[in-house]
Amino acid sequence: MKLSYRSSSSVVRQRRTGFHREVVLAILCLLCFISIARWGRDASEGYPRLLGLLLEPFRITVSSLTAIEGEIQDFFGSFLELRTQTEAAKDEIEHLKQELIAANQREEQLRTLLPLAQVFEPTQFDTVRATVVGQGGTDYRTLILDQGSNNGVGPNMPVFVGSGLVGRLDRVLPNASRVVLVQDRNSAVGAEVRSETGEVLVEGLVYGTGSSLDDTLRLEVAGVTTPLEGAWVYTSSLSVYYPSGLQIGRVERTVPGIAQVFERYVVRPAVDVRSVRQVFILTNLNRGDSLTLITEEGASERLR
Repeated sequence: MKLSYRSSSSVVRQRRTGFHREVVLAILCLLCFISIARWGRDASEGYPRLLGLLLEPFRITVSSLTAIEGEIQDFFGSFLELRTQTEAAKDEIEHLKQELIAANQREEQLRTLLPLAQVFEPTQFDTVRATVVGQGGTDYRTLILDQGSNNGVGPNMPVFVGSGLVGRLDRVLPNASRVVLVQDRNSAVGAEVRSETGEVLVEGLVYGTGSSLDDTLRLEVAGVTTPLEGAWVYTSSLSVYYPSGLQIGRVERTVPGIAQVFERYVVRPAVDVRSVRQVFILTNLNRGDSLTLITEEGASERLR
């Protein structure tokens, strides 16, 4: 009997619980209906408002995505425009590079030809134009030219560029020749120092040092009465190998030393032989007889 009573009590409680749930659900549905009905003047106005309220987040999302799409399109448009400008800038840079290369080539040509078209114009002499094809000797004191005896050149002929003295030929082959530079220790040139007005201040001797650390020349003179610093030095009529008037260099300073007969000066050469690419060779100076007489008389070998 007790078991039967407990079972019936449990069934009753379950029924009451179910009834309570149904009542609560019914009340909630009624409240929702009332809310919808009061949203507008009637139910026909409330439903669209509710639908719009439910769809509002989607509308906002779509609007945001549309704005983002526009921004993306603008970004890619700007990117493509920037890329086009970059390609144009690259083409312009390449064009400028080609122009710079061409300008450098023209500058090199002008630098090569300019020394050949300066002050000295030996109209009374015949010349052969030669190209420097190499350097040699101790401390690079010689140049190798591409002209030889087949081109009418011979030993001891002067070599110059413009108004600047380079040296003289000491060995000649059929199609090549070698130049002993003024800077060579075995080279010596009869020289004269001139003022700005062209007046000869003093005559002397210019020779090379032969040092790899010093490419300057030395000037020996006697009886100096005026300062020579800054004056230009030229080949003189005392020179056997060279015509008068070729520019040798410019006096920089005196060489200090004890009292002596000759005073020595440092001379900066007029020609930078490191940049020489083409030269002139004087072919009809005709100093062979003079050299023969000097040798017979035992004259100084340095006055060449």
